[in-house]
Amino acid sequence: MKKTLFIPLLVLAAFTKAQDSSFCYIGGIAASKTVPAFGSSAEQKNLSSLILMPYVMNEKEVMKLLKEKKSSSVQKLLRKIKFSKNMSLIGFAAIPAGIIGTLSVVEASKSHAPQSLGLGFIALGAVSLSSGFYFNHERKMNYKKAIATYNQIYD
Repeated sequence: MKKTLFIPLLVLAAFTKAQDSSFCYIGGIAASKTVPAFGSSAEQKNLSSLILMPYVMNEKEVMKLLKEKKSSSVQKLLRKIKFSKNMSLIGFAAIPAGIIGTLSVVEASKSHAPQSLGLGFIALGAVSLSSGFYFNHERKMNYKKAIATYNQIYD
């Protein structure tokens, strides 16, 4: 009974996600459609302006669109986004550092030895975890700045 209900819901969710992952522009014109000609060029620029809609637009699609434009300020922000994305992975170093630090502290407490090595690994884990969060936040902020810059330049 539960499996028969789950499969149609899964298919419906996949279909809905496929429908929502299209580009959205001002005026509701999708990226696959051509922009209709209007009286003034200001209206056409307004229609091609990109809107940040995180639940409708996929970040990879937006990045691809931003990479196509050869603006130096947007390209600088894209390099910062890529660097921040790569550096945010340093947060995964907290897992082995925390495990090694905890095991070292436990072993040192059993033998009444100094615990400085274990505490150092725990501190390293905390620093790498906080660095991962910082770079992830930095990536999101640069992503929003890149879209704002794109809207400012091509608006």
